[in-house]
Amino acid sequence: MLEVVLEAVRGMSALLMVSTAGVQAQQPATEPPLLRELVRADEPAALVALLQEEGYRAKLTVDSEGDPKIEGRVGQFNFRALFYGCESDKGCHELQLDTGFDMPDGLSFEKANEWNQSKRYGKVYLDDDQDPFLEMNINMDGGLTQENFLDTFEIWHDVVDEFTTFVEW
Repeated sequence: MLEVVLEAVRGMSALLMVSTAGVQAQQPATEPPLLRELVRADEPAALVALLQEEGYRAKLTVDSEGDPKIEGRVGQFNFRALFYGCESDKGCHELQLDTGFDMPDGLSFEKANEWNQSKRYGKVYLDDDQDPFLEMNINMDGGLTQENFLDTFEIWHDVVDEFTTFVEW
């Protein structure tokens, strides 16, 4: 009797696995194919195009060392995307987003430290006039999905907004 019950359970388990495998195979992808494609720092024009498609102002330029640089606007502030880890035969591997604030009285070291100690994204440093510069690094080694890159850029947008509130800009 026990053997008959075990054989019936085995048969139902096999049928259930076949049934659920068919359901899983028929489910459509939840994200559009374009968002799953990778973007890399060694393809700066593709990053600019992606940002522009999302409504950001962005243009591709070069820095003083000849590396690519993106200049653009996030909200009401200009930003730069500087490319790092650039090798002539392998392209670039990292991005650093930054923006600066020319403040009449600068920002105190205590206030800058308060920001840096309480925030995970977006670190601030002060120039010689104590004007704050906000930056956020993105490791792009191996590429990011378009969705992940855009999500990271949206985090940057939020960080800039939070910082302007923090310093009462």
